[in-house]
Amino acid sequence: MDSEEVIKYTEYLLDLADSTDILTDSSDKLDDSLVDNTEAVEDIARATLRTNKGLAALNENLDDWTKILKDKANKETKKYANALYDVKKAMSDVLNVSEDYIRTEFITDTDNLELMKKAAEGSAEALEEL
Repeated sequence: MDSEEVIKYTEYLLDLADSTDILTDSSDKLDDSLVDNTEAVEDIARATLRTNKGLAALNENLDDWTKILKDKANKETKKYANALYDVKKAMSDVLNVSEDYIRTEFITDTDNLELMKKAAEGSAEALEEL
């Protein structure tokens, strides 16, 4: 290689290095965005799994729980307390909230019990209304 070719090759390598720096900076920014997106997707997946777990529990047990909760004779029994707790646990999963936010009045409300049944059967409208 003569000196002119060496100079051109050197300029080419410097341009390539500059391009690589630009790509690296962009890649670093992209990596940060991907990490944020990955965390968001993982959060959504966890929430969806929790909702599905609660809906499955409602689907399997809500009819029995509703019978217990609607029967006034059960009001002071352990069976009633257990049914109340189980619905509260399932609904906290469905709604992705702490059990502390699920009130007894909410659970024992006839309209809400019907919405829970519809949500457990797959109604997105009922789920949203809850």
